[in-house]
Amino acid sequence: MSCKKVIIRRKRIKLLIKYGKHCGEYIGYHENGGIKYKCYCINNKTNGEYKWYDENGNIKLNCYVINGKHDGEYNYYQNGLITSSSYFIRDKKNGPNIDYYQNGNIDKKYYYIDDIFNGEYIEYDKTGNMRYKCYCINNAHIII
Repeated sequence: MSCKKVIIRRKRIKLLIKYGKHCGEYIGYHENGGIKYKCYCINNKTNGEYKWYDENGNIKLNCYVINGKHDGEYNYYQNGLITSSSYFIRDKKNGPNIDYYQNGNIDKKYYYIDDIFNGEYIEYDKTGNMRYKCYCINNAHIII
């Protein structure tokens, strides 16, 4: 049996179904007809790149998912500009997280291990100068 295309106009969704499960491209639409989100599914689970857009077509979220769990880069945007960047491994934050000012400079940089603050934490001013630095151990800030 092959995938068949099903369009659900009431909810503005386009998806493919095989053996009663979502498979392939999955697209949701805003009321204005623009793409709201776009991803791929295998056996009813999101797999691969996942993108979410605002009503003007600007990217809001770009992340990667494996078997329905976040795995890889996870980036938020506002008006098409990146506002934060994270990294996930098996649905838990792991690695560097970076928050950005609207001018593109780094606001904060910090680290997670299994969803817990661990490692260096640095804050910058809007011009890029470091203004605060500490280390985190199990979600606790330790000032140095």
